[in-house]
Amino acid sequence: MHSPLAIRLRLLVIAVLLVCASHTVCAQGPVPEGGTSVGGQGAAETPEDALTRRIEKAIASYEAVRDDPKKSSQRRRFLAWVGEIDDPRVSDYLAKDLKRYAAKVAGEYSVSAIAKLPRPDLTPALLSAVKRGKTHSRVRVAATRLLTTFANDTCDELLDLAADLKPGKVRSGLLTGLSTCDSVRVSRGLAKLLLDGDHAHRLQMLLATQEARGDSKIDNARIRCVREGNLIVAATAWRLLVEQGHRRGEGLTLDVFER
Repeated sequence: MHSPLAIRLRLLVIAVLLVCASHTVCAQGPVPEGGTSVGGQGAAETPEDALTRRIEKAIASYEAVRDDPKKSSQRRRFLAWVGEIDDPRVSDYLAKDLKRYAAKVAGEYSVSAIAKLPRPDLTPALLSAVKRGKTHSRVRVAATRLLTTFANDTCDELLDLAADLKPGKVRSGLLTGLSTCDSVRVSRGLAKLLLDGDHAHRLQMLLATQEARGDSKIDNARIRCVREGNLIVAATAWRLLVEQGHRRGEGLTLDVFER
């Protein structure tokens, strides 16, 4: 049994402890909903903070594997995650990544990531990759195809570039990209460009655009080359039509013999 004095002392100690605890809570302030408060820190995360954290995490995941040749599939997947974020900071990062790897096949991953969202603001970066002589051919083709999905002015700029460039790897990659895109405007421009110039020009254009398939405008230009070209031009245009199963291919055989 405890004495009455001992009981009173114990109750007094408990009361003092309760008062001290209440003062501590008041000094810390209210705890934000969904967060903790320790010394005034730990406020609820804002949407901008969440976006920044997401960007930093996605980029960090990509950079952790980007230079490891054994993790190319992870590298492509992680960079695609970066590309799915709509933010100017991401666009800037992707532009730098494209410039860094444009000379390698991996630069194609950068173009694919850029294509995840509409990014016409990266037109200069993509055009630079197309024009640069050291750019890998697959990167040049991919960048060209992506650019044709932007404004009509961009398509016209690409066509003008193809007309002005001298034959070489830059022009070849550019024309391959243009030949395999889905732009009606580009197809019309290529058909016109194919028929411009002498026989040597038409032969170069036929070979550079041979990846184009099922496009009526380009096929009609090829048919004109069969009928109007010299022997080499006519035979090349005829071969492309036959190989691609064009309905007029076999019927144009006699035209080739006449050349």
